Amino acid sequence: MIELQSVKKPDTIELKAFAKINLYLEVLGKRADGYHDIRTVMVPLGIYDTLSFTERPGKQIEIEVKGSPAKITTGENLVFKAGRKLAEAFQVKDPGAKVLLQKRIPMGAGLGGGSSDAAASLGGFARLWGLNPSPTQMHRLAAELGSDVSFFLLGGAALATGRGENLTRVPARAFWVVVAQPPGVTVSTAWAYANALAERSQAPAGRLEALLDALAAGDVKGLAASLYNDFLMGVEKHHPQIKDLRTLMMDSGALAAMLSGSGSAVYAICNDETQANEVGKKIAHAGIKNWVCVAGVNCDV
Repeated sequence: MIELQSVKKPDTIELKAFAKINLYLEVLGKRADGYHDIRTVMVPLGIYDTLSFTERPGKQIEIEVKGSPAKITTGENLVFKAGRKLAEAFQVKDPGAKVLLQKRIPMGAGLGGGSSDAAASLGGFARLWGLNPSPTQMHRLAAELGSDVSFFLLGGAALATGRGENLTRVPARAFWVVVAQPPGVTVSTAWAYANALAERSQAPAGRLEALLDALAAGDVKGLAASLYNDFLMGVEKHHPQIKDLRTLMMDSGALAAMLSGSGSAVYAICNDETQANEVGKKIAHAGIKNWVCVAGVNCDV
């Protein structure tokens, strides 16, 4: 049994779960466990879900989801899984809770919404139940929930290797982006790994190093010139709307436009807030919802 320090339990906890984008994503090969080894640079994004946790003694974990067009059942929800894993690991005798999840991060977009919700839930349930897990304990549970969950626990920009759970903090400065998702287009990560990688090209030598240098220096033009994603060609081949959206972003004045994760969200890097707002307006005029926000560092919006 794990011994925990006593922590005062709050009545209600509200947390924000921020999205992410991948500035660089290279798939190195399939592993014996069925996962893939990757090398990716992820940064936080100023789009977030909101989670509210309230203790319900004598009850089960109950989740209410708002803002999602897709039906999310309790058993499938990573918020529920995070609470259950935490309760089992720390032998919580009465793990009752009501969670209100307000979805803003689009699903099937490659922005990490489910993983971010899971990371926030580990922290939210721990505080609600008066637990005080160590960072090591939290990251172990996060790795069991999903490859990207540990990134959201870490906060800030990171280089991820392995299946995404091995993290190294990297220096980063904030930059402005416009994020959009082609209407009606979602991409399953499992599908992308199974179907899209045959179309990939090889990452140019030195591209990762150039990207990390630009990210640390706040060199937006250098950053835009160094983006890379192994999924891009294959996903665009099957979903030409994504290529059309990238073209629209570039024609609207963006420095670069790239797929995040396996998609279907695309982000455009801009010189500054003024340019980002202009790009966002032009995309909106084409009938596509978008978000203008800061990326690169933990940011509230």
